[in-house]
Amino acid sequence: MHTPTSKALFRPLFTTLLLPSTALAVSLTTLSPRDTPAALPRVASISYSGNGCPSSAPEVDKLGSWSDLAFQMNAFDAQIPGGTTSSTNCEVHVQAIGCSAGWQVGVKDVYVKGHLVLDPGAELDYYVTSFWSEDAGADVTVSGSVPNTGMTRLDEDVTAHTSIPEDQVVWSQCSGTDGALGLLNVNFRVALLADGDQYGYFGKDADTTATESYGSRSLLRHNLPPDRRPSPSSNATPSPSAACSGGGSTDPPPSTLPPAQFSLGRFGIPLNAAAVLYSIWAFLWSFWPQAYPATASGYKWASPIFGVTLAGSLVYFVVRTRHTYVGPVTEVEGRKLHAR
Repeated sequence: MHTPTSKALFRPLFTTLLLPSTALAVSLTTLSPRDTPAALPRVASISYSGNGCPSSAPEVDKLGSWSDLAFQMNAFDAQIPGGTTSSTNCEVHVQAIGCSAGWQVGVKDVYVKGHLVLDPGAELDYYVTSFWSEDAGADVTVSGSVPNTGMTRLDEDVTAHTSIPEDQVVWSQCSGTDGALGLLNVNFRVALLADGDQYGYFGKDADTTATESYGSRSLLRHNLPPDRRPSPSSNATPSPSAACSGGGSTDPPPSTLPPAQFSLGRFGIPLNAAAVLYSIWAFLWSFWPQAYPATASGYKWASPIFGVTLAGSLVYFVVRTRHTYVGPVTEVEGRKLHAR
């Protein structure tokens, strides 16, 4: 519970943390006055939902102000076997207002911290999903896992950090003259898994109050001064000035969009078309061999067509369409792994 660096994104921002007696904390890093809005956002209202913090009795304490916002969760835990639940979630709904006009906010980094106990063979999976209610269809989910692959019980505090690539950040609406950014929803869920009766626990340390946390560093973006705008040839995400002033989309033009991880490219379409047509011909021939009699001439052409298509596809993939993974990357106790 999806990195090219964009010159149009401003990175003073805040870090949000959630802890069980836990805290969703926000710490603002200040660069220069022109990198931050004249008026920072503030929290107008907060609500909770989920079996880890039910709205009827959330057992969540709000701490700090916008620059160091925190939510301490006092009853968030999951346990196997025999626990009340092996999966626990808490969703925080934050209404943000008071920001200078023309700014947007997006979640950039996610932190998960808690006390973990796992018998050998057990595993903890976590998921963080964030979205804005004003555009609920646009969301981003990061996830990771902490398995115990050793021979002894794991019993320690663990911390995981996932950074969302800036081209996958989900942005709020542009703040207007009223400073409203919208309703941010962040859902945190953990699940304990085991293939037997192994013991697993995630939550508060038995000897302390709050050890579990998750969080997010948010980005703010606004119109770029002329001297800081990316050049037309840059692949960086353009300034959102057009969207925040009603002038158009913040997406770069199609010619500047980075290719997908498995992009076909210019020559991929004819290569795939040739492979599909050949496969259809071979399939039909297997049912009606008399319609396509096997001859020396036919075999003479079939083998080169198959070989050239296969070799061309492999060479084209290696040279042109293979790309470096740029999705979320999770670090767990100093180890890096790709988030699912």
